Amino acid sequence: MSERGGQGLKREGVRWRAAWVGCCVAAAVPAVAGLRPPPTTLPNTVAVVLTCGVDDGSKTRDCRPLAGRPSREDEAVLSDVAARPAYLPGARPGSSVLTIVRRDPGAQDTPLAPAEAGPLSGKAKVIQGADWDIMPTDQLVGYWPDRAMRKGVTGQATAVCSVTAEGVLVGCWISSVDPPGEAFDLATLMLTTVLKMKPLTRSGAPVEGGVYVLTSHFENAGRRAVLRLDAP
Repeated sequence: MSERGGQGLKREGVRWRAAWVGCCVAAAVPAVAGLRPPPTTLPNTVAVVLTCGVDDGSKTRDCRPLAGRPSREDEAVLSDVAARPAYLPGARPGSSVLTIVRRDPGAQDTPLAPAEAGPLSGKAKVIQGADWDIMPTDQLVGYWPDRAMRKGVTGQATAVCSVTAEGVLVGCWISSVDPPGEAFDLATLMLTTVLKMKPLTRSGAPVEGGVYVLTSHFENAGRRAVLRLDAP
């Protein structure tokens, strides 16, 4: 993370230094004391939350960062997304969505995984009852947005993602959030960077292109904050 990004996180009063995610999502950075952030499932990449339009092929266009001046790494990701648009499964053409893009700035000539590039034909299968390879259950509450937790605000957000042959969630975008303005959507996008399914297979061989819909429920159980995930 750039020095500017680190200063931005400090100004937000964040207890975790989430160096694996772009600085523009500081409002949603995990803020529960005593927890350590799980490793990202794509360790060589930079993650940046963007607002993007959706073209006729359900791919990103005209993306822009949420706020502030983009860091050098953010600008590299923006440039890469302009050259290699991300596929947003199920996103309505002509709409504008919040998404998280993870790219290796040094690998701009590398073809995108089929799940991220989009299906060649047909409709991708919606995955039900995911079999998780990485699900950091004990650390999920750390993704509560700091401001919402202090205010005692509860809510939920739903993300739609593609799944690679390795089980990594990519091309995630927010289909709904309630209430808006409390960073539950940003926190949910951050969550997708640390979750991993067991590889999907067909006749024993890995396959790509599945779609997973994930809803994060930010709830209170008595005096205890709880983050619960499910697939609607």
